[in-house]
Amino acid sequence: MKRLFTLSVLIALASGCGPLDPELGSATAIEPPADTCAIVDSDPNASIDFEMLRDVVFVAECSCHVETGGIGRTEGGLDLADYDALMAGGRNSPETAVIAGDPCASLLVQKLGNAPPFGARMPFRGFQLADPAQQMITDWIAEGAPR
Repeated sequence: MKRLFTLSVLIALASGCGPLDPELGSATAIEPPADTCAIVDSDPNASIDFEMLRDVVFVAECSCHVETGGIGRTEGGLDLADYDALMAGGRNSPETAVIAGDPCASLLVQKLGNAPPFGARMPFRGFQLADPAQQMITDWIAEGAPR
């Protein structure tokens, strides 16, 4: 009987099944909800600076707040293309867009989630920013938001 139980668990794990029934427990670690914020850097061995973040994430995904004349820059006043401007924040986030060392308190991170404190989730185009890009922003802020 024990061998049959072990075999069924191995088959379930190998097939990529999600959680098993309550008596057997979970086949994989439970993932936190997407809107859960972690203050710690997910990879302390990899450093992220503003230029890297700007080039990899902001320029590729955040045109409203990067391009000259972009609606986010003109209406919201948040400029993601310039370090000092980002740290100054926008009209709705003066000096709180990025709280160095605390991604959970930073409005930049909060606006990426499903329940932003005001307005729509960013990016505004309707899709959610990919997890690696969100993690890069969170890690950068957790690292102290270095220039």
